[in-house]
Amino acid sequence: MAPICSINENSFVFEAIMLINENKISHLFTTNSNNEITQVISAEQLQQLSVQSSSFILKEINSANYLSEIINAKQNLHWIVNSMISSGVNTKIVTGLLASVFNNIVEKLIELAIVEFGNPPVKFAYVGLGSEGRGEETLITDQDNAIIFEDVSTDKYEEVKTYFDKFGAQISDWLNELGYDYCKGNIMAKNTKWCQPLSIWQNYFTKWISTAQAQDLLEVNIFFDYKCLYGDSSLTNKLRTHIGELVKLHPQFFIYMVQNTLLYKPPLNVFGNIVLESNSDNVDTFSVKEALIPIVSFARIYSIQHSISQTNTLERLEILFNTNILSLSTYNEIKYSYNYLMQLRLKHQISQIEKGNKANNYISPKKLTNIDCSTIKKVFTQ
Repeated sequence: MAPICSINENSFVFEAIMLINENKISHLFTTNSNNEITQVISAEQLQQLSVQSSSFILKEINSANYLSEIINAKQNLHWIVNSMISSGVNTKIVTGLLASVFNNIVEKLIELAIVEFGNPPVKFAYVGLGSEGRGEETLITDQDNAIIFEDVSTDKYEEVKTYFDKFGAQISDWLNELGYDYCKGNIMAKNTKWCQPLSIWQNYFTKWISTAQAQDLLEVNIFFDYKCLYGDSSLTNKLRTHIGELVKLHPQFFIYMVQNTLLYKPPLNVFGNIVLESNSDNVDTFSVKEALIPIVSFARIYSIQHSISQTNTLERLEILFNTNILSLSTYNEIKYSYNYLMQLRLKHQISQIEKGNKANNYISPKKLTNIDCSTIKKVFTQ
């Protein structure tokens, strides 16, 4: 007979979901302050409530007028993610939620910046790069962003450039306060180099595609995963058209992209054991983030080659399969590997946050089950 469990009716949704999962039960009693049963709630109802909790966060962000209100709105985000993963929600939905939260935050911050600096002098696009551009944020995501603005006459350039430099810097500073750390490589709209008119961006990509070597591309890979998060998407569409025309003229670009991808070796030795690394903060661990890079890069290369505008890795893979570029077996293997590693990454980050530690991407096999270790080896082998 299944255990009978109860929880106070004022408890959080994620607490009820965790109780159901831990005890492998389908229903739960709620009780009041007098310990009287007030309701019976099912796992399905809790799942729906979890989704509603996600919507509540987005609503709070959208109605915020101050940075502190946004901070309060997202403080329990990891609990919602935990309840979703514990309930078996697939990783695309989970990362989709995290991306929605981030995108809504960016939109709100831009609205606040416009109030502070005045209306933008010309059309612009605030662009997410890397995981932000792919919609694959986790619970620790640093900033990778840029600004593309309309080309203007020489006499207006300094005025427009000054506006967007200040504008981009303010948004980056606010994002940092909200827990989205500054990019260590300084790839942010805060950096004047990455806050430029469309013609300059076209020149950047022309150089990267036509003259760059493999090592040069290694440093700019994330720029090929860009997405307009706010503003005029026609600017990013024009840039994508420019890139599509360039890669047809310079096929060697793909050779260099492939060479970069092959630099990331799966952390397995010749005996099939996981190769571990150590640094001052993490001993005998492997980076699950780096383990995902070959999959992300694979999807990126084929998508650029076949003019696929989507940037999300799973969406790219699905399109590649539906257009007969990937076989069913290859598609299923890659998709399974990606989902498994991403789920492992999110679970690890949640565990660290719950322990009061700063989340990272370094996992110790000693803390995994034998089944997990066996699965990881199979994934790395693929």
